[in-house]
Amino acid sequence: MLLCTACLSSPEPTHGVEPIGIGVDGESPVPVGELTGEVHRTLASLVGAWDVTITASEGSAVGGGAAALSLVHGGRFLRLDLDLLVREAQVRSTGHLGYDPSRDAWQALWLSDLSDRMSLLEGRGSLARGVRLSGEEAGVRGRSVITLESPDRLVVRTYGVGADGRDALIRTSEYLRR
Repeated sequence: MLLCTACLSSPEPTHGVEPIGIGVDGESPVPVGELTGEVHRTLASLVGAWDVTITASEGSAVGGGAAALSLVHGGRFLRLDLDLLVREAQVRSTGHLGYDPSRDAWQALWLSDLSDRMSLLEGRGSLARGVRLSGEEAGVRGRSVITLESPDRLVVRTYGVGADGRDALIRTSEYLRR
């Protein structure tokens, strides 16, 4: 959803676009800097430096590198900055992961040197049991499952649609805290 700047100054949304996170009075419904519960505390626990290993579905190493995870926008979102070597190519990716309590949904946005498209994903779940995000990733419908398997191990499994029409594991990215 796009945010129209004209909507921010108007008490009523205009152009059919609703402002995101802005109340009718122009104030944010949650004060900036205030964490909104256990989900945001869990995101805060992920801040730091991580080593990343990427493996293909059959288990062969595809690449790896480093990730720096930080909180942005008053602790509402987790930013992931990755510097990776993938199949002998240097790749930089940036992701944002957040939880929207009004929709009871996780949302993610990814940008990468590997694509001219943004990956937009949304889903439900808990980091302990697995957040299941679905959407378009580099123009292809897919699904990712993010699981915090321990305080120092985060695993992202990415799935595409297999020849049989079912989910097929494409790659696993394992983050280990430094």
